[in-house]
Amino acid sequence: MKSFIQNLSAPAEFCIVILICFGLSISYSIQVLASHQMHMSPPQPHISNLLAIRSLIQKLLVLAVVFYIGHIRGWSFATLGFDISWKWTGVGILLCVFATVASSLIHKLVHVIHPEPATFGMLVGVLTLPVIFIFSVVNPVFEESLEAGYVIRSLQKFGMWPAVLASAFFKSFLHIYQGVSGAIGVFAVGLILGLAYWKWRQLWPLVLCHSLRDFFGLIFLSYHAA
Repeated sequence: MKSFIQNLSAPAEFCIVILICFGLSISYSIQVLASHQMHMSPPQPHISNLLAIRSLIQKLLVLAVVFYIGHIRGWSFATLGFDISWKWTGVGILLCVFATVASSLIHKLVHVIHPEPATFGMLVGVLTLPVIFIFSVVNPVFEESLEAGYVIRSLQKFGMWPAVLASAFFKSFLHIYQGVSGAIGVFAVGLILGLAYWKWRQLWPLVLCHSLRDFFGLIFLSYHAA
């Protein structure tokens, strides 16, 4: 197995990592698009404490497998850039404010132009605070290290815009269950974070931005579910 991983070409490694990490999510997004084309109600993800914990365990296992592959191939969190410092923490908070304002404005604008039924979105039940906190730590590390760090570094030979746009489009595609306005909002955030990663090559500001958005978003949704 080790020799097989060592001898993988760069495109083969990229495809294997993406399929391991996002195979189920890609399949689900295709189902949502197919339902939309057939004018059917798309399947809605529903987050409960149990499902959130299952999702977290799955993400941690996938991260372990992927970074085992990375260890053999010569890359890791360190090579992707993960410097936790006060400087990058401040940058992450500013990114969160800017990304949240930009995505909210774009989301509202697109929703006015293209109104969608309430069948699109994510159903969130009443979540306990520890689950929200852990989810808001693990999920951003998983998504930003792979959707931004890994994708952009893997495609950087094609230049900034192809790599950053690919990362943003991929994030948007994986969130298509939020509808057109939601997916475009996610694309805007992905574009902002992708450009920030290209400039600084640091994951921590992206992870912190994503973590804050997840935490307060889940608090809000869980409160209204209660």
